[in-house]
Amino acid sequence: MGAYDFYEQERRLEARAAGRFAMRTLSELTGRVVPQGILNQLAKMVWRETNAFLEDGAVEPSLRFVESDIVPAVLRRIEMLGSKSKTAQFANEHPDETKVAVMALAERAMSLQKISRGCFFDIGFAVATIRYELDRELYGLVVPAVKAVMAKVSNVDEETVLVVLREEISRVLRERIEARMWTLANLDDGQHRVAQ
Repeated sequence: MGAYDFYEQERRLEARAAGRFAMRTLSELTGRVVPQGILNQLAKMVWRETNAFLEDGAVEPSLRFVESDIVPAVLRRIEMLGSKSKTAQFANEHPDETKVAVMALAERAMSLQKISRGCFFDIGFAVATIRYELDRELYGLVVPAVKAVMAKVSNVDEETVLVVLREEISRVLRERIEARMWTLANLDDGQHRVAQ
């Protein structure tokens, strides 16, 4: 796949993801069949697999890896859980809903990875990911930053605008994470919210 083909494919995937974030919650995507406890377990598994996949730094975060790598890895992990696991039992009874939930969670996890590393092509995708997948307070920080950058670089090429926006969004995200780190360090896994 050439660089242009990758760029076009990734832009399409980002636009599709942004549209889904704005329109549907995880509960709606799964027909309200998947209980919150199962969604929490699936979210942890998806996050672990996504981090493991990107850990060695050999690949940049990309939404094309969601369907080809992350979802199959999570589904294999579910199969290995054993028959006493509630998550495995649910997946056996509701395979379609489980796959939809894993796909949606993986898309969200990879999107967050893309945003945090500045590996995105579409500003609408970045803003939608922050707005719908993180929190309103952070969205309130990012949007003014985006507007300020756009006001400064209005007469330059698109690639320059993207570079400056990526840097600014990454800076705002880092500041937010550093400011909240003490709070996050005191939370156990049971208190983390699954993005909906």
